[in-house]
Amino acid sequence: NNPYDSSRTPGGSSGGAAAIVAAGGVPLDLGSDTGGSIRIPAHFCGIAGIRPTVGRVSRAGHAIGPGTAIDALTTIGPLARRVADLVLALRVLVGLDRRDPFLAPVPLGDPAAVALAGLRVALFTDNGITRADAPVANAVRAAAGVLAEAGAHVAEYRPPSVARTEPLFRNAML
Repeated sequence: NNPYDSSRTPGGSSGGAAAIVAAGGVPLDLGSDTGGSIRIPAHFCGIAGIRPTVGRVSRAGHAIGPGTAIDALTTIGPLARRVADLVLALRVLVGLDRRDPFLAPVPLGDPAAVALAGLRVALFTDNGITRADAPVANAVRAAAGVLAEAGAHVAEYRPPSVARTEPLFRNAML
């Protein structure tokens, strides 16, 4: 159950991980994400979660191991109460694991070193399939405003093919 309201779901297949982190039972947990199973539970439970790029964190030992049909979609990532904890967790999780031949040997950069001035940011709150609720859309626009104040170039833009992604994803999961 969702730790804030037992009549609600914690969301997704990593919902248990998100719920125990949100309830304060553990400071950090790992989830797997093919179609939102880190991101949705993190959102539903009010915590932070990150879905790293595929090939950054080993999937060795995971139920959907490397070499499966949905390889290009599934990744492992941390869930925590604070974004700063995600940064620490990624430093531990990223790296060589000889059991997963699909890892990319790319160094993990420091997010604090990203210069916001001049960064190009696009946002949209309607993907052509569904529209974000007003509080979510307002939060996205507020975050974009903070980035703009820091010197980022922010524009509302939805790539033209985004509305076609849902049926493509559904077909890939068959």
